Amino acid sequence: MKSIFAVVLVLSAAYCPNQAVADSKSHNLTVGSGPNCLSPDYSHIQDAVNAAAYGAEIRVCQGLYDETISITRSVHLRGNPGAVVMPSHLLSNADSLVTGSPLSAIIRALNADEVTVSGITVDAGAASIAECSPELIGILFQNSSGEIKQNTVRSTNLAPNLNGCQSGLGIFAQSGNGGSTQVLIAENIIREYQKNGITANELGTIATIRDNELIGLGSTTGAAQNGIQLGYGAAGEISHNFITGHIWAPCVSPTQCQYFSTGILIEQSDHIEMKGNNVGNNQVNIFVNGRDAHISEGNNLYGSVVLDSVQLLGDDAIIDGGNRIVSSARAGVAVLGNNVTIQNTKFINAPIGILKASTAFGLVHDRNEYIDVDEAVVDPAPSAVTAGSHAPIR
Repeated sequence: MKSIFAVVLVLSAAYCPNQAVADSKSHNLTVGSGPNCLSPDYSHIQDAVNAAAYGAEIRVCQGLYDETISITRSVHLRGNPGAVVMPSHLLSNADSLVTGSPLSAIIRALNADEVTVSGITVDAGAASIAECSPELIGILFQNSSGEIKQNTVRSTNLAPNLNGCQSGLGIFAQSGNGGSTQVLIAENIIREYQKNGITANELGTIATIRDNELIGLGSTTGAAQNGIQLGYGAAGEISHNFITGHIWAPCVSPTQCQYFSTGILIEQSDHIEMKGNNVGNNQVNIFVNGRDAHISEGNNLYGSVVLDSVQLLGDDAIIDGGNRIVSSARAGVAVLGNNVTIQNTKFINAPIGILKASTAFGLVHDRNEYIDVDEAVVDPAPSAVTAGSHAPIR
């Protein structure tokens, strides 16, 4: 009996170190090739994702990766400087959880928890999508949780002849079919998108969107762009983002404006807090169609184009906490919802500070400062306040 135990112990001692090495390798993988990548385990990111253990760290070396990536369990994908994912001839590889329409995403997480995508440059410049469908997306989280952090997402726009397509999202977080998505979207640079920079949609989605830089295409006759859209029951907070350059050029006046672009768009979502954002040179800097929105703690809004810096369609909105609204084309704040409170806000250089629709009631405004403003408050507005459609995407 003693000899049997001795054999077992010897075999165990011989086996365990190798097993430990294997476990370690599946938890810490490196992807890449060339002199800047020592001892890579794989040359393709998807191969590493497929081989990774739950919660594995996958380090992506500098290089150009012509592939799309699908993630269905917890992994932490971290890019070294110069790691670029740029697939060619992108095809449909996902469906909207709500509409069922086809999507084409460069990086997609589906039904996965604790996923991290960081330090990657996601480039759709070679996608070669020749029609409005499938919808082009840089990073897509569907019923997934985790972090999208410190990435650059660029060129999610179609060919010039397709610039009117409602396609081209930098980052898209979506819930559906009873699932949920809880995601931190932070410190990303997002530019050259056709429709929205960051989109978080649907009940079950909770998005913390902070410290991102979103740069629209400027004046465009194509799809009406939005920097950040949070909508359709999604919850969360939008803070300390820099957002600029969303202008739909055919909108030339409040009475000649079929569509308009926004810096931040809240659509059918309630209790959204926006604080410390720097939003300027958009048609409308903040547009709210939801209840109990709170624009607080030092948002700096400047340079609305044609329209108002803030448009409030929802009830019970509060603007308070040292906001600054500068150089509004028409009004600093247009109020269309009921029981709106506007306090401790500085209005600078505008024809109108606060413009209230005749149908709105319960407006409270006090302790505001007006500098170089022709009319501090117009109540009620002499004509319709809204102009065109804000063109949200679902």
